[in-house]
Amino acid sequence: GMQAAFYQWIKNTIEGNFSRTTDGKIVAYDSTNKPIRTLEFYDAQITEVTFPRLDASSKEAAAMTVQITPSATWSSSGGDPFPGTVSKTQKKWLASNFRLAIDGVDMTKASSVEALRVAIPLGYPQGIVCSIICPPPLAINFPNVEVRLASSFASSAIKWYEESVYNGFAEEKNGAIEYLTPDAKGVLFRLTLHNLGPISIENDDGGSIAATILRMYAEHMKFEIATGVN
Repeated sequence: GMQAAFYQWIKNTIEGNFSRTTDGKIVAYDSTNKPIRTLEFYDAQITEVTFPRLDASSKEAAAMTVQITPSATWSSSGGDPFPGTVSKTQKKWLASNFRLAIDGVDMTKASSVEALRVAIPLGYPQGIVCSIICPPPLAINFPNVEVRLASSFASSAIKWYEESVYNGFAEEKNGAIEYLTPDAKGVLFRLTLHNLGPISIENDDGGSIAATILRMYAEHMKFEIATGVN
């Protein structure tokens, strides 16, 4: 339900553009849409994005959490009139509507993907000049990816892991998580996963269906906005 510029801000930040900052405001309204209080923020940077846990058996709505860190804030009473542009037909984002793909690894029966918390370093002040000692370049330490899938479809994942552990080498792979519309025919967002490698694999026989849990590292992630999101 956010404007495309907001998602573009997330995309730029995850791709390493830490210098992109923005000003904004949060206006609180009462039950009659009268502005009560305004919190203005300045020179704000995204410092964390958390993608929700996905579960094929869930009926819950999903939500992305975006944390922003401003250089300064200012609070005041009142505020702008209610814009009257709140959409009543927002596309719903369900935790059960997703699709996971990894090159050469069968993920058709992936039943869940754990939440992904992407912590983003706070950028250096704009206009900083390096004269004697230059600060080290900033980089995102992307989180591990944990996937649960039916054991009967886990042979390719197990082979990939065994090639890494027993043979000492496993080719890194690329993949993607697609967050789908309620009818599962369209894509809201796509998180591409680059240079994936297996960390661990284990069986989980506690449920009604035997499952395998695969954990992987990801060297880089890229957030893509699907056509039609505005």
